[in-house]
Amino acid sequence: RARLEAERVCREFRDRLGVRAEVSRTEAKRVDELVKRESGAVGVIWRMWENCWRAHPLILGKKRVQRFRPASGAPAAIEAARVEAVAYCDALKRAKTLEETVAIQAR
Repeated sequence: RARLEAERVCREFRDRLGVRAEVSRTEAKRVDELVKRESGAVGVIWRMWENCWRAHPLILGKKRVQRFRPASGAPAAIEAARVEAVAYCDALKRAKTLEETVAIQAR
């Protein structure tokens, strides 16, 4: 019922405002379709439901969390995102001060 109501409201807005709505439909992944990956680095894990690498190093007593999403589902893009996540973790671990940590996170 909620979906039908949302579609009705969308049609009303489209007609009133002259905006074209694009409909996209994706199917949920099954558990057997999810891929498990290993980064080989402490503090970097693959989030299979989000399709991204998550870097979560403990720096100066606080956990810093950053997600690195591949540009596509291609193995090269996934590897590039992993390398970026590992480099981010390593840079934060080398940081000696809070200012250095903030500068790295701002990149």
